[in-house]
Amino acid sequence: MDDTTNRYQIDYDLYLELDADPVVRHPPFLRPRFPFFVEGKVLSETGADDELTFQPYQDSNTSIDYYKVKIPLFANQKVIVQYEPLTLAGHFFFPLYKDERVLVALDFDHARIHAHLDWRPSARLPTDSQGNQLLIGKKDKNWTSISHTYADSKPTLTIQRVLDTDTQTITVTEGMIRLETKDH
Repeated sequence: MDDTTNRYQIDYDLYLELDADPVVRHPPFLRPRFPFFVEGKVLSETGADDELTFQPYQDSNTSIDYYKVKIPLFANQKVIVQYEPLTLAGHFFFPLYKDERVLVALDFDHARIHAHLDWRPSARLPTDSQGNQLLIGKKDKNWTSISHTYADSKPTLTIQRVLDTDTQTITVTEGMIRLETKDH
């Protein structure tokens, strides 16, 4: 990946014809269909193994950020994938976290992230809450969340910060704002 030289093995079939033969017998050329899609897992060399850290790299020639993604189908081969925010507005920054499952579009000479294939652990809320949640942070005892849920058809906004046993919560419901700090 970071080597200055590489070695490749190429297998090919050769169809030869006499130059004087007026009949062409070789098979027609079929243009390869790109891109093709494979599942990958985002790599990050920062943080502990159980932390959902992110690590974009920057190309020194172009200043473009990219990720390293391993492709399980290809014996965990690492692929360089350019970071493209795609449909996100410019004021959002949601980097790809360690071990996030992504769909990688592989083209002849480049790769890109086509889609996210799962939710972050604990980010999905129960269906009966009809809720949305933004979950950020490194692991299960070091995170912050902003969630909007419904209880008895009434909206509840909750902002919660957790660091080990230290928890701060702001809850906004009909006619009430509750601030809670505890260390359990």
